Amino acid sequence: MLYKWRIEDLSEADRSVIEQIYGSQRQTIGFSWNSIEYLRPLTATERAYLAVESDVLPTGAAMQVLYKVHGQITPLRFNRAVNFLVKEMSILRTNYCPMGDHLLAAVFSERRDLPEITYRSLENMEGEELDKTLKRIGEAEMRRDFDIRHGHLIRFGVYRTAPLTF
Repeated sequence: MLYKWRIEDLSEADRSVIEQIYGSQRQTIGFSWNSIEYLRPLTATERAYLAVESDVLPTGAAMQVLYKVHGQITPLRFNRAVNFLVKEMSILRTNYCPMGDHLLAAVFSERRDLPEITYRSLENMEGEELDKTLKRIGEAEMRRDFDIRHGHLIRFGVYRTAPLTF
């Protein structure tokens, strides 16, 4: 069973850590960029990806997935689809808060911005040149870091390789 805690359920010390990182969580009139819906312990999968037994917080990419799509992708529709997924899937609204000897997952009520989405045309490349370019892009992306405490923990790259191939 996955436990979910409200900010009020935490000890004063833990609440203080959360509010230092994400700002005040008290229900007041006004806007809070980081309004936490609930906090929870990490799942087994999260523990494995984030290597929680390590003394160093993870910062790099843990997984990279490539898809080849035939058809039409327009930035406007893709952005809308990503925005819909972020609203529907709590894991896409989650960050991880170091609490001394453990991490807590902080699930936010909403995200007011989209994850980073890069659109790039590679239509002028073919064969080996295209493969090398995609490999270089993938390797560069793997070296870019994430801050697990803030912002989105997912990025998208949409690369057009032919008129109807992405």
